[in-house]
Amino acid sequence: WAMPFHTLRTRLLAWYFLLAVCATVSAIGVTRHLYCARLDEKAEESLTAEDERIDRTITQQTMSQLNANQPGSVGVTAVFDSFLADYVPTSNEFILTFVEGQLYRTSQPLPNWLSQEDVLFESWSSLQVPESERWLNENHRLFYVAEPLVMAVGERGVCVALRDSTEAYQSGTATIRLVLLVSIATL
Repeated sequence: WAMPFHTLRTRLLAWYFLLAVCATVSAIGVTRHLYCARLDEKAEESLTAEDERIDRTITQQTMSQLNANQPGSVGVTAVFDSFLADYVPTSNEFILTFVEGQLYRTSQPLPNWLSQEDVLFESWSSLQVPESERWLNENHRLFYVAEPLVMAVGERGVCVALRDSTEAYQSGTATIRLVLLVSIATL
């Protein structure tokens, strides 16, 4: 069986083929890594913008109340109502609000699987400090920014901006896998 590899031409051809396969696999692996990193970056940018928007909403609500000479302070529910009224729904992005440990309102209906994640809901509803996390498992790829609010009236709330990149991740990975198979098949 080693006889065909004794000629220089055969050995060069085998090395060329091996080099081409390794280069193709490496390039596609790097492409997948860059694609996933870009998805993560896009999610983080979007959620940071929502976090900044909730801060602006709090400031605007407080200023409008001061300008109207209304006594007292702005309530968490008023801030959340104003925030969600201005929210433009985005595919696979959700805003969840909690008041006094209970889910108050969401920007759009939640997927069934997310509604059943009691551990996440419990940690969000009792959040004490701002949190920015990635939640990855074999089925889902989530990024969220959670901002606790405590108003002067003592009312506590939490606003969670959540982005589900699972669908984009899975379709991108499937496409890259297909490119890899076609590339190796054509070599």
